[in-house]
Amino acid sequence: MNPRIRKRNLRLFRAKNIACSRWRFATHSIWSMVSVESKGIGTMGVDKYYRLYYDPEFVENTPIDELASVIIHEICHLVWHHHVRAQNLLPKTEYKSGSGFLDRRGLILAWNIAADMSINPPLKFEGLRLPDGCVMPYDHGLPDFRSAEWYYRQIMKNITIVEKVFPNDGTGTASGSATGNKDGKSGVSGASQPGSKPGQGVGAGGGGGSSKVDTKDDPDEA
Repeated sequence: MNPRIRKRNLRLFRAKNIACSRWRFATHSIWSMVSVESKGIGTMGVDKYYRLYYDPEFVENTPIDELASVIIHEICHLVWHHHVRAQNLLPKTEYKSGSGFLDRRGLILAWNIAADMSINPPLKFEGLRLPDGCVMPYDHGLPDFRSAEWYYRQIMKNITIVEKVFPNDGTGTASGSATGNKDGKSGVSGASQPGSKPGQGVGAGGGGGSSKVDTKDDPDEA
């Protein structure tokens, strides 16, 4: 085996071990995740089938304790059933308000942010080291320790939060861009990106961690 791949696999194994030592009750769930290399996503992500997607460079360059925390973040998406809870919450097509619009992919990103906001404060309170720039409610004027549903409703009142966390998502698509559409309103669109890779939920801009966004099977993805 290539020495670089062997070293990467060892780091991933060690990170899972550390995650299990911190969350012993989640040991079975953590080791149930099947690791899937996914170059270019810049982070980690999961889907409802317990597949853990990871960018090899992210695994190689992230401190091992942060990597363990990201794995715990990902397992939270699964054991908290975020993919199930989204089903009855997200509109089927698009959402429009005075602050802009979100198409189907944008709605999934909004839920992803809300889910991350519900996960990260408790992990930080536990003393886990999260990547720099991780999504935190207070960065957007919201309180800690609320449910994903609560955060989602707040984001729907101010959908520019989606644009701030995913500033480059959907730029130049048919239904608008991350900075505006033909009506001059703010918007985030994924019309040209079906089946996209996970977004950067734990740390926007490469900090790592999110639920898997896949418009072919949404919103069942975790």
